[in-house]
Amino acid sequence: MTLSLTDIPTVHKEFLLWLGERTHIPTRFLNCSEAAIPELPPCHLCIATDIFEYLHTPVQAFEAIDQTLLPGGLLVTDVHDHKPEYMHVSTDLNVIRARLASRGHEELDRQRLYRKKPA
Repeated sequence: MTLSLTDIPTVHKEFLLWLGERTHIPTRFLNCSEAAIPELPPCHLCIATDIFEYLHTPVQAFEAIDQTLLPGGLLVTDVHDHKPEYMHVSTDLNVIRARLASRGHEELDRQRLYRKKPA
């Protein structure tokens, strides 16, 4: 098992890498920028909370995640609509919910937990 963390690098990055080393969990940190999501490794579990509502192009992020999630894999997320706030630039996430449904993701917990269609 390898823990891959993907985020905009902040002071938390060094702490998380240190924590992975301290707990003997192989950990890598993939830097995001405002313009791009790095290439993601294949995974069985993706936790993508607090992401889509902060992006001007949430579909691009979803596509990157969906491509890396293996068949039968789990996506822990939050695709509820959000109130407009300082950082919430995509408040209507219906487009993401529609993509999940059209790709056959099984909703296990309403707008929070999905299983990707098995191969």
